[in-house]
Amino acid sequence: MNHYAEAIDILMGGECDWQALAKDYAKRHPAQFIRAHKAVQLGGWQGECLALLQANKKVAAIKRCREMTGRGLKEAKEAVEALA
Repeated sequence: MNHYAEAIDILMGGECDWQALAKDYAKRHPAQFIRAHKAVQLGGWQGECLALLQANKKVAAIKRCREMTGRGLKEAKEAVEALA
């Protein structure tokens, strides 16, 4: 079963202990959990851009950084690359 299907099954199951679920996921997929945790902690443009980077959408991350911060192309590119 892929992770997407597993998540759908869990969500459709009704009542759930979210804390236990998060701990279990962190144990099974530590690298993904750390990346997600970092994105959530950053918030704002940094969180959004980090999520885009993790999805291999660097150009979209730079564009979003420019939209949210008003930075120029060079500054936005440098800021996004600093997140990686």
